[in-house]
Amino acid sequence: PCCHVPENLGKMPPSPKPDEIMIWETAVKGTVVRQMPKGGTGLLDWVMLQPGKKDRGSQYWTGGYWAGRDHAWGKEQRPGFGDPTLIAQQGGWMLTREQLIEIHNNHCDHGFFPPFESRDHGGDYNQDGLTLNNVEFWSGGYSIFSGTRAGCNMQRVINLHPDHFSKHFLYHTANNKQKTLANFRYLKANNFFGQINTVVKAAKRRMTIELSD
Repeated sequence: PCCHVPENLGKMPPSPKPDEIMIWETAVKGTVVRQMPKGGTGLLDWVMLQPGKKDRGSQYWTGGYWAGRDHAWGKEQRPGFGDPTLIAQQGGWMLTREQLIEIHNNHCDHGFFPPFESRDHGGDYNQDGLTLNNVEFWSGGYSIFSGTRAGCNMQRVINLHPDHFSKHFLYHTANNKQKTLANFRYLKANNFFGQINTVVKAAKRRMTIELSD
């Protein structure tokens, strides 16, 4: 699990304490949780659904319990799916060749691979569609989870089991974000996990109420 690096790697601590690990571009306000159906491998129980534009009319759309559903923030509305302070783009992704071909042919409305030249795709793209699709789009996963500019509109799922949650993190060894982002965009990973567990408890209470009605 995250986060360990070799000794003497710049100013990075090789094995930071759990309470020292910071994350950014996410917050509990954007959290949606869901209990997955029983069966299969049994690996998934309660999960977090990360933000990203989704088609609510699709048969494949997966909903859940939003952290503010029961007025945790008063009358404040649920944040948009594209809020950059909540979207938590990943540090990378892995797919097999077969999986890439599958999502290109069957799951991404306009294909996964460039060039993206169709006007149905939001307009013509310069340089075979690569002009505006920067590092955040490719390595950050916008190409997979966003619903715009060639995004495949897929749902990211985070396992909330304590034994698996930390495995969703990558150690950002560049260690430069504290110089480029405002303080309010940082969050301790331990605190975030505790906040998510509070949301799960609220979701369980809501399930109990609705089942008893």
